[in-house]
Amino acid sequence: MAYEAPNPSRATGYYGDMKDAFVDAIAFAEDAGRVDHARRLERRLDLLKERFRDQFTGFDQPPTVGRVGPATQWREAQAAERRGELDTAAAMYQALLDLDDGARELGDIRASAGLALALLRLGQSQAAAAAAALRRVVALPDAPPQLASAARRALGELRQ
Repeated sequence: MAYEAPNPSRATGYYGDMKDAFVDAIAFAEDAGRVDHARRLERRLDLLKERFRDQFTGFDQPPTVGRVGPATQWREAQAAERRGELDTAAAMYQALLDLDDGARELGDIRASAGLALALLRLGQSQAAAAAAALRRVVALPDAPPQLASAARRALGELRQ
């Protein structure tokens, strides 16, 4: 919904509604004795907060030094690739693929980065590096099935 908001204030309102819903769901899970589920919801809420802040705040400010969120790094990698800075883009895609994701909540962005890295390496005639990235995507336990399947198909085509 935030993407469809007519202005930043409305996006922030949607964000507040989302946080309130998560707080209610967490409280409900705790009241029901589902502490494990409540902790999982808390981790998901933290991730959503980070992604919202990454995507909907700070556009009028210079980039921060240090850690940036995965969504920001993804956009920066794509921008570097469009500018022709292929080594920079490859390093950023690789960093996303290598993210420590113990909570297994970043499989979509990690798998997408692996596929983007493979395509970039293929464009540079580096089939072995492309295959390595594709194998990483296939091995991700939380990769979306359609992305893992695309990586498997691409690996099969590389072997031929």
